[in-house]
Order: sequence, then structure tokens, then C-alpha cells
Amino acid sequence: MHSSAIVSAIRCVSLPMLPAMCGAATKNDLIETRLAIGQIAERCGFGDSSNFSRTFKKQNATSPSQFRKKYG
Repeated sequence: MHSSAIVSAIRCVSLPMLPAMCGAATKNDLIETRLAIGQIAERCGFGDSSNFSRTFKKQNATSPSQFRKKYG
């Protein structure tokens, strides 16, 4: 298997879920800080806020901005 195909396969497997520690830190950042969603996404290893927001919403049934508005 070509190395770029391996990297793509790993990304497809590893990006659909926020790691548990990152998930807790993300929620804390949304509640306790005024960091931009993009900055929080970068802290969790996401290349852009769109993928981060989509993943967060799948796991929490709300977007990061809605979560911040409700609990922040």
C-alpha cells in the first residue's frame, strides 16, 4: 500500500471521534474561555473548524457555538 493511502486511511479512522481528553478540554475551553472555535479546533488537531464542528455536533448533539451559548 502506498504511504499516502496509509495516511489517508489512518485519518479516516482517527478523525471521526474527538478523543475523550480532548472532548473534555474542548467543552471546558468553550465554557471558560473566549477562544475562537478555530483555535479550539487546532488545539485538538483538526485542520479546520468545519470538520471540528461537524465532529463535535455528532458527539454532543449540538454545535460548539450552541454549546458555548448555552453553558458559557
